[in-house]
Amino acid sequence: MNKFFNPNKLLLQELKDIAYTTPKPFRWAMVWFLLWFEPYYVDYKAKKAVDDAIEDYNNNLCDFCEDWRSEPGVKIIPSEVEGLQDMSINVDYDTDTDQDPTSNI
Repeated sequence: MNKFFNPNKLLLQELKDIAYTTPKPFRWAMVWFLLWFEPYYVDYKAKKAVDDAIEDYNNNLCDFCEDWRSEPGVKIIPSEVEGLQDMSINVDYDTDTDQDPTSNI
């Protein structure tokens, strides 16, 4: 078998296992296919891992965190003078409590 189509050229162990389980006369063709397929597979696995982590993060946000992010809101009004902006902090006094927001952690 050609040294280029050696299963040890593959980076992922799971693809090496697939190559070694292929019968020896067809192993070079399987390694050739897996060498072509490996970058696409690694890219897919990386994107899927990141997407799953983001989805888990968004699903596990606590109610306190969501409330804390929405209170108070800062409103920035652009000014006609360059570099000067009017800022105001909006607080909803009907739902605002005197508790420290970090006391429930």
